[in-house]
Amino acid sequence: MIDTSPGQDLRAFLLFCLLGGILALVWAVFRAVRSQTRRGSATGFFLDAGFGVLCAVSVELLALGVYWGEIRAFLLLGAGIGFLLVSWTVGRVVFYILRALLRFLRRYILRPVGRFCCFLLRKIGKLLVAPVLFVKKVCHKPKNCLKSGHHILYNKNNIQDNPKRAYQKQAREA
Repeated sequence: MIDTSPGQDLRAFLLFCLLGGILALVWAVFRAVRSQTRRGSATGFFLDAGFGVLCAVSVELLALGVYWGEIRAFLLLGAGIGFLLVSWTVGRVVFYILRALLRFLRRYILRPVGRFCCFLLRKIGKLLVAPVLFVKKVCHKPKNCLKSGHHILYNKNNIQDNPKRAYQKQAREA
């Protein structure tokens, strides 16, 4: 345990209040982004988990810089007070502004661009249908014989020039 003066404690408390305020603004940004995603999606989970990791790392790094790595209860209390004050005041305003901005971007920029890209991909797909069918028709071989048909006995009747004549010939012989 390190002995500190009341001035150092006050300075550390105020720094942690500032850290809590910054984290509240980051939380407002995460909330605005999360409000534009679907409920129950993995995006919300990863945003929350990322924010938790960010909070833990930032508190530990600030404690390392201010109190040589010791985390004291009044420091966490300062971070909580700063977080609540900013999130109840400025954080709400930031959240609503960012949510409106993201909604505008999604509605008037991303959706039309996405629709245009889908339109282009559909047209390109329609243009490629004919060449793909041609290649399939040319490359399609139902049988790949290793020997010529003249050397295979059971294939002898099928090699004739016209299959209709071969059938008529078989009918006459029978």
